[in-house]
Amino acid sequence: MKYIDLHSHTDFSDAVISLDHSLCVADELGLSLFSVTDHNTVEAYSALPRYRHLFGGKILPGVELSTTFKGDVIEVIGYGINTEKMDALIKRNYLSYYDKQVKEARLDTEAMLAAGVTLDAEFVRAMIEEPWTLFDPSRETNRPFLLAEIKRHPENLRFFESEDEFLNLDRHRFTRNYLFNAQSRLYSDQSSLSAALLTVLDMIKSCGGLSFLAHPFAYSQNVFSSLDDLAASGLDGMECFYGTFTPEQKKFMFDFCEEKGLYKSGGSDYHGIAMRPQNILGRSAGEPIPFTLIEPWFEKVENNLM
Repeated sequence: MKYIDLHSHTDFSDAVISLDHSLCVADELGLSLFSVTDHNTVEAYSALPRYRHLFGGKILPGVELSTTFKGDVIEVIGYGINTEKMDALIKRNYLSYYDKQVKEARLDTEAMLAAGVTLDAEFVRAMIEEPWTLFDPSRETNRPFLLAEIKRHPENLRFFESEDEFLNLDRHRFTRNYLFNAQSRLYSDQSSLSAALLTVLDMIKSCGGLSFLAHPFAYSQNVFSSLDDLAASGLDGMECFYGTFTPEQKKFMFDFCEEKGLYKSGGSDYHGIAMRPQNILGRSAGEPIPFTLIEPWFEKVENNLM
């Protein structure tokens, strides 16, 4: 049996591990096919020739592009792409990581103020005028710092479902369930930071790739309840096997794709154990991801393997 992982990240985007580390781990696991799908960048593929010898399997070039759907932020993974052409398209349609984090800090802070969230005046000034004094935009996002500031003010409890949630909410749930959720009072419109969905699909197609919705269960109910609309949007498939999916979630997505005639993909969303210990490279719900999952579409991209 051959196994794969088609969703991983490196420190060329937001992960804490290097490209060579990822390749070594994938090789130790004996994966037959591996893909680096960094956020809004394919820079890792420019560095790949220096480290290609570290992995004995095949590499499927990929990228994870941010976009919005019904106001919510979602991610679409492109597989089998021409990375040089994609690099040019990304530079035309996306901000650099640094510039995105700077603009994002301003957008998020202004959204909180508009909602009536209590924030210290100096914190607001820094986030809007010079966020680099609070965090490193070349490596970090503002969300952990924004959430910590929100929690410093007990009166902000009113924006959350319960005191327990207010006290224990982590930045990932804060981002997905509040900032990226168009139905939330704390919604922060991110549409100016990314290309539109149809543009993203066109980018992937023009680079010879196939497009897949990443981690469907990671989004708000607003998105998940609209999976039928997403299935009809022009996507080639959806991620059915994912690092933190339960067996029931994997089955749901597998059956959904079967019903809609969509291709299936799978990956761990590995960012390094130190960053996301629950997302283990090569695993979905604790099990390896079989190559047979992608056999129906693999021949469409295998000429682009590295």
